[in-house]
Amino acid sequence: MTETVAGREREFNARRGPGGWAKGTIRPDSSENETKSRFFLRFAVKNVDAGGGNCLKMESNGGFSLFFMPADPLAKSITFAGEFLHSLDDKHRITIPSAWRKGEGDEFFVVPDESNEFLSAMPPHEFSGVRDVINSNKELSPQERQHSIRRFYTKARQCVMDRQGRLVLPEDHCRQAGLEKEVMLAGVYNKFEIWNPKAYAKCEEAGLEISKKVSGMIVI
Repeated sequence: MTETVAGREREFNARRGPGGWAKGTIRPDSSENETKSRFFLRFAVKNVDAGGGNCLKMESNGGFSLFFMPADPLAKSITFAGEFLHSLDDKHRITIPSAWRKGEGDEFFVVPDESNEFLSAMPPHEFSGVRDVINSNKELSPQERQHSIRRFYTKARQCVMDRQGRLVLPEDHCRQAGLEKEVMLAGVYNKFEIWNPKAYAKCEEAGLEISKKVSGMIVI
């Protein structure tokens, strides 16, 4: 495949290996520094056309190599979009919108936001990728990166959807985010957020000016 970044084309070739693994290498120009090269690598991973798949590991060896597992060709790609007001029962169960489901046994990792205003529910591949995002941030020291990774993953809880499309939320997470009786589910492209409806309305109102500014930059 070929993608264009900053006016220059780079070619990314992937080949299937044993057990379904694939490996690809990008050789950056000498004029490109490591940060730009890693940015392009992440860009290529998201756009590579090799049956889909998740980036699992990045290595530097003269160029930049990646390893990924091709996605199941029968799997349905999901974009989390829209707002849904759903009930939260006494067992802390919520019903996931049908458009956000792949099937029985769907798995999500639920993580409270640092502000404790809402919960983030992430599919496994997005959850696994957070570590790479943190480790690739060169503005953080090694100690800061390790602390951030530890804090994020220790607060997460694994939740599996039942046959009725319901997800059981951790009781302590619900308490921290003030969730009871009704919750607002907000799709955020690659994950969704779970809010107290009043807190969500307040957040939306506070961000109204930002939304107006950004909407003028989006061409539909």
